[in-house]
Amino acid sequence: MQEVVSPNRSVYHGFLYPFFLTSLRCGSGFIMHEIHERCRGIIVEEQLPFPEVAPVCFRLKQTSRPRKWFLKIYALYVLIFDMTLFFVLCIQILGSLVFLYFIMEMLIKTIALGFIGHKGSYLSSHWNKFDLFIIFAELISMCLYLSSHAIKPVRLISRVPSMRILVTILLETAPMLGNVLILYAFVIHIFGVIGVQMWAGKLRNRCFLGDDILTIYNVSLSPYFVPIFGGRSSFICSPDEKGGGRFCRDVPPYQEHGKICTLAADEPIQAGQCVNWNMYYNVCRAGDHNPDLGVINFDNIGYAWITIFQVVTLEGWTNIMYYVMDSYSFWSFVFFILVTIVSTHTC
Repeated sequence: MQEVVSPNRSVYHGFLYPFFLTSLRCGSGFIMHEIHERCRGIIVEEQLPFPEVAPVCFRLKQTSRPRKWFLKIYALYVLIFDMTLFFVLCIQILGSLVFLYFIMEMLIKTIALGFIGHKGSYLSSHWNKFDLFIIFAELISMCLYLSSHAIKPVRLISRVPSMRILVTILLETAPMLGNVLILYAFVIHIFGVIGVQMWAGKLRNRCFLGDDILTIYNVSLSPYFVPIFGGRSSFICSPDEKGGGRFCRDVPPYQEHGKICTLAADEPIQAGQCVNWNMYYNVCRAGDHNPDLGVINFDNIGYAWITIFQVVTLEGWTNIMYYVMDSYSFWSFVFFILVTIVSTHTC
């Protein structure tokens, strides 16, 4: 009678028992190597959806659901990336073909009409000169590996009739615009000269320490008063004998940890009190710096042009007016009002 072999027993005799004998002879290291080789053979024999990818990663097989999703997402990313590269390549090829078209057009016109020296030659037309300029500009940008995307749309000017008409009108009005610019510069120069004569060096006025406070009391202070963060950029003062709008007595008190200090330096300090060091900024004289990083001033005609030009643009002109009012006179606002009115209606 034939003996019935159970599946578990057949597996034992066919697979595990030989390994048991082998372990007695060669040790557990040989067993692990043999198991690894057999398992690797089983994995290789499986049909993987992506053979060139690692079969198992972080204990996830290619056929497991989470990793299968990531593989599909990666495949979609690669497809989109390749399509983008193809699209960019098509655009570059199309741009090169358009550039070659304009070169061929220039060569055909030059051979047919002649390049220069005749009434109907290629360079006798201003639009042909414009096309030649665009072609050479694009050639230079290509040789220097620069981007020429800003040059390419300009070709439409010589191709669209309405654009030609508009550009022609602008060129015809250029001489009149030149006259307006000359008048504009004349107005700025006149007001700039007045500003230099009246306020040269006035915007340098700062409130300095009257005594040698730094040496007497061994403190670290700025040589002139600097407004705290959030205030105006410069505290411009006027000498007491002048009619300015701001004086050194208007310097705000010193603050320490959010508290307003009221004591003098020679008074005894009690708990919760501090010295008002700002009270010693009591001498108004010219310093070395002008407001707004030294750009706004009337020290010379060049800076005066810049200052008046900013007033004409109406960009921050009130701050400049307040600087002059603080350092010279309250009535200085009349000058700036005239500048804005004259420049607006003239230019």
